[in-house]
Amino acid sequence: MNKNSIIKIVLLCSSYILIAASIGSKSLNYVLEDQYGNEHKSINNQGKRQLLILADRSGSEFTSNWTKVLEPLYRHTVEFVAFADVSSVPGFLKGFIRGKFKDAYSNPILMDWEGKLFEYYNCPEGIPTIVFIDNKGIIRYKISGKGTNSELQMLKEAINQHISK
Repeated sequence: MNKNSIIKIVLLCSSYILIAASIGSKSLNYVLEDQYGNEHKSINNQGKRQLLILADRSGSEFTSNWTKVLEPLYRHTVEFVAFADVSSVPGFLKGFIRGKFKDAYSNPILMDWEGKLFEYYNCPEGIPTIVFIDNKGIIRYKISGKGTNSELQMLKEAINQHISK
């Protein structure tokens, strides 16, 4: 590999890192449908604190570890928004997948068919990513994991710190 190729690779990787969200940056705007075909817009959550729960198929098995603890604590102070990474689903299976989500979840799950939010928030495969956004739309905390006690404690501390302000 020549020197120019290495420089191009480094620049490409650097630009990708700049695209990914980081603490203190603005949350990504979206317009997505849930499994029932209802449209959801990020603009409707402006002025609200939000907890984004993002998971792919294998990561979804761990989302309840997060929500069963967090939802009772913050249901009156934080807007919970769930997202599914369905970007790998072929177009002809979209209706089938929506039906599976309808059967499995009564709460709205926003379907990210293009994977843009998962790319922006740099979500790893196989585990959920939880993003806390303040009422100004700024990312204040992000964590990916299975929802262990220590992970939950770190997230709760971050949320409590910003709620108390």
